[in-house]
Amino acid sequence: MSTMATRNMRGQERVALGIALHMHRINPNGMKAIHGPAIAIAISLCLSGPSAAKASNLPGTVVAWGDNSTGQRDVPAGLTNAVAIAAGNWHSLGLNTNRTFVAWGDNSKGQTNVPVGLTNVTAIAAGGFYTLVLNADSTVSQWGYIIDSTVQLVPVNAPGGLTNVVALAAGFSHSLALSANSTVTAWGYMPTGPAFVPTYVPPGLTNVVAIAAGYYQSMALKANDTIATWGANISGVTNQPAGLTNVVAIAAASDTCFALKGNRTLVAWGNNSYGLTNVPLQLTNVVAIAAGGNHCLALTADGNVVAWGRNNEGQTNVPVGLMNEIKSLLKREARMLKRAESVKNPDAYLFRRSGRS
Repeated sequence: MSTMATRNMRGQERVALGIALHMHRINPNGMKAIHGPAIAIAISLCLSGPSAAKASNLPGTVVAWGDNSTGQRDVPAGLTNAVAIAAGNWHSLGLNTNRTFVAWGDNSKGQTNVPVGLTNVTAIAAGGFYTLVLNADSTVSQWGYIIDSTVQLVPVNAPGGLTNVVALAAGFSHSLALSANSTVTAWGYMPTGPAFVPTYVPPGLTNVVAIAAGYYQSMALKANDTIATWGANISGVTNQPAGLTNVVAIAAASDTCFALKGNRTLVAWGNNSYGLTNVPLQLTNVVAIAAGGNHCLALTADGNVVAWGRNNEGQTNVPVGLMNEIKSLLKREARMLKRAESVKNPDAYLFRRSGRS
């Protein structure tokens, strides 16, 4: 998160959004993504204050660790068969396979008040004090509060006319939407000195395939495997390394950025107050990442979850049993894939065996 000591409405140092990563395992022989249970990891970002980390444990279930000051770690009984999770300031989100949506934790700004009749949700994102969802008709719903140009918390709604959206990203007070035509829309505010100004999208940014938002910075992964980074350049967070290419995934912490390369190594830059840019030397073969305010999680191909950075709330203390369950799940998927290779319709086999039929 930013080194600036802005304060939230509770008088505590700010805590940022949650970023979730939902990873479908891809068949190296060219088949489509396996339709079985995917692995998701999400962490609540923190600068100095509460934080919670979450990860899928058994297929469709969620386990959380870290701070629980507002119940953000108390996963509701209604969250079953989860396919996506997200963590905000002090609130958490979950999406079920039937496209129903669950929110829990801090509700001081109405961020967990799911609108009546909201169904058929396909993606979720959690900001500082707001919630963002993608509907099946490719429109966006948003509620809660953000900081505006008067540096006050005000209600927020998604921009009118925003359609054909395929992905979302949530920062503390700004949001991003990726459209089907590979362009990005941004709204909300970011700091420039003591003032807050509207966020923006760099001129000519096209061919985008993925987006991520940190506290006040934004990231876009382009089809040519390069990235664009923009926004408030706190701690050099928008100064991406020269020659950074072959990027396959991105994640944004408060004022630290991460890029996962095709060779499964991780590159980090920006704020290193808690060693966040010091990627562990033994960390290789990474297949998924999620970034917190001052901590990060990485999933390796063999099922290990590696965490580093600040640990004031136990957010980097990954439960031992979790990794055992992930490894078991990966072995099951490997068996499914091997069996699928011997049948005439492998996609149908995987879908049926995953229990999603």
